[in-house]
Amino acid sequence: YFYTDYYYYTDDFDPPGLVFDPPHDDYAYDGDADYYYDLLLVEAWLYCYEAGEYTIYADLYDPYWNYITTVSVTDDFAVGSSSVDFSFEGWMIYYQGASGYYIVDMWAEDSSGDIVDYDTYETDYYYYWYDFEGPPAELSPPHDDYALDEDLDGFYDYLVVNVSVEVYTPGEYIVVGVLYDDYDYEVDAAYTMAALDDGLQTVQLYFYAWSISVAYYDPWYVELYLMDYYENTMDEGIHYLGTAYSQGDFDSSIPTIEAGWAYVPPTISGNVTEGEWFGADEVDFLVADPVNRVEAYMYVLNNGTHLFVFIDAVGDTTESVDDSAAIAFDTNNDAIATYGAEDQFVLEATDAGTDTSHWVYDSGYWELDCYPFDPEMTDHEGIAGAAGFGVSAQSTTPHRIYEFCIPLALLDAAIGDTIGFAGLSDNSPAVYDADEDLWSTWPAYYWTAAPPLDHYGDLVLSLEPPMTTVDLTGDEGLEGWFTSDVEVELTATGGTGGVNATYYDLDGDGWTVNTEPFTVSGEGTHTLLY
Repeated sequence: YFYTDYYYYTDDFDPPGLVFDPPHDDYAYDGDADYYYDLLLVEAWLYCYEAGEYTIYADLYDPYWNYITTVSVTDDFAVGSSSVDFSFEGWMIYYQGASGYYIVDMWAEDSSGDIVDYDTYETDYYYYWYDFEGPPAELSPPHDDYALDEDLDGFYDYLVVNVSVEVYTPGEYIVVGVLYDDYDYEVDAAYTMAALDDGLQTVQLYFYAWSISVAYYDPWYVELYLMDYYENTMDEGIHYLGTAYSQGDFDSSIPTIEAGWAYVPPTISGNVTEGEWFGADEVDFLVADPVNRVEAYMYVLNNGTHLFVFIDAVGDTTESVDDSAAIAFDTNNDAIATYGAEDQFVLEATDAGTDTSHWVYDSGYWELDCYPFDPEMTDHEGIAGAAGFGVSAQSTTPHRIYEFCIPLALLDAAIGDTIGFAGLSDNSPAVYDADEDLWSTWPAYYWTAAPPLDHYGDLVLSLEPPMTTVDLTGDEGLEGWFTSDVEVELTATGGTGGVNATYYDLDGDGWTVNTEPFTVSGEGTHTLLY
């Protein structure tokens, strides 16, 4: 450390551009004259030294410092004194159920997101929390449930819970359910957003069969949460299943991804170019589990020596420090946590670029193997990762992009193998939006820590398929048209097992073995499949 040569007074330095300037004020507001407060209004005073745009945030706590909600105001401030009004919904105070002096924790940020000042304010004393308006909707049991065999194969595809909601104010609501088994282990989560009219309404929650099939025990009950559009909880309850369901009655098909063949390995740069991920399976996180909170897509390729993973986080449109992505492997796909065998790989965005880390399961814990990725270590040749920000085929709005390159030798895997795979880790979800504190995982959404290995999906390392090219010969006209008959030559090369035969179908006439060039004639467009 270092001591300055002189003693300095803080008042001698320029003040921040905007500072809080108490005293502040508050009052309760009954807008509909029904003798219940709709809002708690807080007027915060500030003094602006440097004109510009600022954002003022306010966290509301009950008298015991239990968090209630956050609101913010963004405005252009002129030099001088001014105030901002914070409106806290009365029903949130009612739901909290605590009376007394409420605490408002405030801070101000400039247009760059830097905090310029903060302050804490204690409201007047409010004697009865139930003087505030009640929630705009509430759970209204009894609820009911049933199992659904959608494909009629004799196994249930979903466990469906019909949640009854009494709505007093029409609007957008969210119902969340967390399914537990007989021994209180979490099984699955379900999430439904719905526009509800007033009166008694029903919202359906769908729990996936696969999650139930790999749980420790049979499903037993569901924790229910009713929220507003901004995910503020207004009611909660428990629904015990009306039927004794057996795990064995649910479809146990494992979510599976196939790692297509990378004829040209993608560049691990955090940016993608057209065609770079040609042949990769596409996984939509929101389709895999609608409870996922960040829209993202995952693509996987292999070239016989390395595995390539691209996570296209189109829902994360802010380039924030601490954004992250992760993937994990059950090396032998045996659902057994073997010391020194299981692997997790994490990318974290920083001001300087990307922090990369490889974690290995050892002695009952995930131990750091290398940080950053070290291609000089045994079986680590070619390991790479990058967190970037740009556009992709999915979205022309700049967003987070993550790319991994993992040596198959490090996973003790080879082409043709099926290994356990998950989009998550103990240190990060598959994709984490730090700015919004939201995330997505695969094969299902997980609320807290990474699940056990038997909850991983399958990753099939596909063999190299033959590559077939087509050569067209004829008199060329304008804009890609031919003005004569066209000779077509199909050439197939490569493939793990070589080329056995090439087939084609012209204009839907059926599949034919190709042995020599053939001619396409007749005016108009023709469709060739091969």
